[in-house]
Amino acid sequence: IKSPALNLAYFIPILLIYKYILDNFVNIQINVIMLYLLMESISNFSKKNFLLASFLIAITISFKVYTVFFFAWFIFKREWKMVSYTLIFTLLINSITFLYFGIETALGYYAYWWTNIAQGFPMLMHKNQSFFALIWRLTVPEDNGLGFNYSILNLSMDQGKKLAYLIIFGASIYPMVKLFPKRG
Repeated sequence: IKSPALNLAYFIPILLIYKYILDNFVNIQINVIMLYLLMESISNFSKKNFLLASFLIAITISFKVYTVFFFAWFIFKREWKMVSYTLIFTLLINSITFLYFGIETALGYYAYWWTNIAQGFPMLMHKNQSFFALIWRLTVPEDNGLGFNYSILNLSMDQGKKLAYLIIFGASIYPMVKLFPKRG
């Protein structure tokens, strides 16, 4: 028996994030597409359709690296078939760049991405409202554009980045442990 209150509970999170979904649609950002692909992947995973689920996650990882956290969830759950298929599809999808650009040019693009984009730090100014910028404003004693410093720790930029990753990892592990107890 399904309760009407339970059905309404599914829509409350959507209502809470509706503004952000609308902003992403207006700005034509890829995050909405990635969210859809991840939801489809999880749906296919629950139906034991590992090939399609792995392919969809591989697409999102190829678009933006941060969805690798969802991939880590499958490692945590020891879903080795899903993990192996995702790795294979990710390698196949990313090998398209080598076929199109050639090995030397593609490696140059990947090297540029790694050194200039992936290793780069976001701006610490007050207009950057990302989680990383928040952690850095609280931990790195650099000017944030407001004329005063409110860092509570004295970390380097690299240490602040590692701390942010540690917080994200901890915040993602806790719900997984609570929601998905070990299988016996």
